[in-house]
Amino acid sequence: MVRPEPWQSYDPAVALPLGGYLILVTTFCVLVGAGFLVLKRRGYFQPVAAEGVTHDVDDGKSFLSRIRWRDVALLAVATHQLSWMIGRDRVLAPFRALVAHYESSGGVGELNDVPRGGGLLHALGDLVTCPYCLGPWVAAALVFAFLKQPRATRLVALILTLVAASDVLHQLYTLLKHASAS
Repeated sequence: MVRPEPWQSYDPAVALPLGGYLILVTTFCVLVGAGFLVLKRRGYFQPVAAEGVTHDVDDGKSFLSRIRWRDVALLAVATHQLSWMIGRDRVLAPFRALVAHYESSGGVGELNDVPRGGGLLHALGDLVTCPYCLGPWVAAALVFAFLKQPRATRLVALILTLVAASDVLHQLYTLLKHASAS
């Protein structure tokens, strides 16, 4: 397949699936835009005291402005942990195997996978094997879930944050154990 002119010289040695990436970015933008429109139509961005809005606080602030910094911190850690789990966790390998294959062990509980095929399949493989690439997708999903169901999303985010803290403690324990052995 011949690449369009602007893409031909981008990186001829690697032949990145730029068309597949474009489809993924477009899909992300459409999904976030649609989610925004749904929330806007339901009044999430209007003052809470506005007529017809049934949110649980009547302080005149928009629902979005009521997101607390502790929720931002909780969702940030949860985004990090869930992105890492999707992209690297051994137990989630069967899902990544649909668009990627095993390359090597990535350390305790982690795998390094590489994308399969070309085009959109390769682009999807790049997405699901890269915690950094997954970050915006996971963050958007958690934010929309939080806006719709804050209590349930806080619970899920709390669980993911506790897992992240546990991972840090496991790594510290391992470092201390090896440091005391030498």
